[in-house]
Amino acid sequence: MVSLKLQKRLSASVLNCGRGKVLLDPNEVNDISLANFRQNIRKLGLNVNIHPPKLLGTKEIIWLPPLPLWVKCNTDGASTSISSSCGGIFRNSEADFMCAFADNLGVGSAFNAELIGAMNTIELANSKHWSNLWLETDSVLVVKAFTNPGLIPWNLSNRWLNCIALTSVPYL
Repeated sequence: MVSLKLQKRLSASVLNCGRGKVLLDPNEVNDISLANFRQNIRKLGLNVNIHPPKLLGTKEIIWLPPLPLWVKCNTDGASTSISSSCGGIFRNSEADFMCAFADNLGVGSAFNAELIGAMNTIELANSKHWSNLWLETDSVLVVKAFTNPGLIPWNLSNRWLNCIALTSVPYL
């Protein structure tokens, strides 16, 4: 359980910067996470000194809502040596939650997870008839794949090409 002092610090580190925009000071979050970790070690009765790595730097990220009548989906994918997964969250121009997905993909690469996240986004938006879709990903390779289908692994190429075709279908 987070102490009241830490809760106040966390509250102070979250800044509301207007509708749909939230800033979080990573240094404050890092301090709070470390304090929670130390607190849990004490509760378990472990006599362990922890020496976490220093935070090398921070990058300020601000979520921007899409234009009116557009839907934005932020996606991400990740993998380890034994599993991979992807997920995405859809919001409208008012930053209202519309839909989300998360998939455990089994063994696979981070690139495959990022691609499948993008494909899930396109397919889900199509099924809901959301024609104005803003897909946001942190994968440069996924962005490049839209103009260079040769980057797509063979086992995903048919599905990828179908998704690309969906992005150009006008809705009536």
